[in-house]
Amino acid sequence: MASTRILTGPTLAELAPSWRLALGSQNRAPRTIQAYLAALDQFLKFTSEQGMPQQVAHVKREHVEAYIAGVLARSKPATASTRYRSLQAFWKWCVEEGEIRANPMANMKPPKVPEDPPIMLSEATKNAPMVQGSLRPMPAISLMFRLPEAQ
Repeated sequence: MASTRILTGPTLAELAPSWRLALGSQNRAPRTIQAYLAALDQFLKFTSEQGMPQQVAHVKREHVEAYIAGVLARSKPATASTRYRSLQAFWKWCVEEGEIRANPMANMKPPKVPEDPPIMLSEATKNAPMVQGSLRPMPAISLMFRLPEAQ
């Protein structure tokens, strides 16, 4: 009697070592690899805690969107954008490797990252003597003990 085996495909955790190897073979910077793998690990933990699929073939757009929304709820938009781009690279690699047919992030938009407003100097700071070659004010103590400049 033949047994029927249902293939569920590899999990996120099972593919992480292969992706690490692929990133290394592409000569990605160590910090880039670290950031990409950290984002995948955080996504894996999130999906596990939420009872979402662990097999890459069963992860859908709504799972990734829920994760990114969670990151936005507790972190800065720039952090969410970094996580988004890291996962985007992972899913692209999964498609290239034939692990999945369709990228769950294919039509997703990255989170908007607002520009930080420029630092505005106070009137006191604008008029304070500046350290040579710097945009920061000279400490008051150094003003008290300034040596006369050579002539």
